[in-house]
Amino acid sequence: MDDLFQKLFQNYKEPEKDIVGKTYDIYKKFEEWKKPKTKQEAKVRNWVDAMFGTGIVNIPKNVAQTFWKLGDMQRGLPEIAMTKAQHLMGGGVMPVAIEHTGDLTHRMTNNLLWDNPSSGYGYVKDKVDKVLDYLKSPYGFNREYLENLKNNAEYRKVPFDSFYDQIKQSLGNYAKEHSKLPVYNEAQWNARNAAINLGRERFPMAQENLEWLKNYLKDRDLWDEISTQYRMKGDEVQRFPW
Repeated sequence: MDDLFQKLFQNYKEPEKDIVGKTYDIYKKFEEWKKPKTKQEAKVRNWVDAMFGTGIVNIPKNVAQTFWKLGDMQRGLPEIAMTKAQHLMGGGVMPVAIEHTGDLTHRMTNNLLWDNPSSGYGYVKDKVDKVLDYLKSPYGFNREYLENLKNNAEYRKVPFDSFYDQIKQSLGNYAKEHSKLPVYNEAQWNARNAAINLGRERFPMAQENLEWLKNYLKDRDLWDEISTQYRMKGDEVQRFPW
């Protein structure tokens, strides 16, 4: 298995699908694949699973297209709002958290029109785990977030209160743009609302949304099922809540 991860990691940044795909097809049956020894191996395994896993097989094309549009919309105004907030804040825990959380609805849906549709399991799990680590930090997420802002305000030689007002306005716009995204099942609802709650500085509620997702990310088959649920209303996919 060490040779497997070495070969996969060589193609991790700029993957050659034939090489990685064939390696995955050979080794995905081994029990060791499910239990990587290091964080690097886990990261590569999650990436390869997301790229080459069998994923979703029975989602109707019109549903896949509707879900894909959600992911495409996230790459528009919500993504622009995120980058503006990041630029304004500078370094710290919040810029990372809003990027990973805001990306969830995209990662859940953008591969659904592939020949081998994927629920983005590896990508979503990695991002949910990372943001939850921040939110559940013993040091305190809100504490570290405010300390980051104070340090950045001092570095820029601007009053903290006015700087913080700008940040809250920018994050509020991030939340507003995410709130406009249509969602079609409970998994997408929690992913979107995690971003909204982060932007509105409702950190316990964001954590609750992400914990909901994490519970279903314990098993790939379960995640594939829950993340692709839908209901039809006539010829259209019904928005959640149903």
